[in-house]
Amino acid sequence: MFIADAIGVCDDAKLAAGYMEWERASFTRTVESPEIGIILDGELHLTIGSETKIGKAGDMMYFPEGIDITYSTPSSVRIACVNNIQ
Repeated sequence: MFIADAIGVCDDAKLAAGYMEWERASFTRTVESPEIGIILDGELHLTIGSETKIGKAGDMMYFPEGIDITYSTPSSVRIACVNNIQ
């Protein structure tokens, strides 16, 4: 897995951005602050509760604070994310 920051977080910043990419992997996380993601390449499976949605390149998603999400891909995926730092 590769994670990079595109916008660094400084003392008074309200937004942070970066991207992630990985191959044939899965992980679960709790969204800590509102987040927007755009799938740049590949296929992303998002599971929230018992519902799974599949996103492909060009799709955009919004996640509210506090939601638990399982991210996975059967092949590879690259996504850009912007977070609203509280």
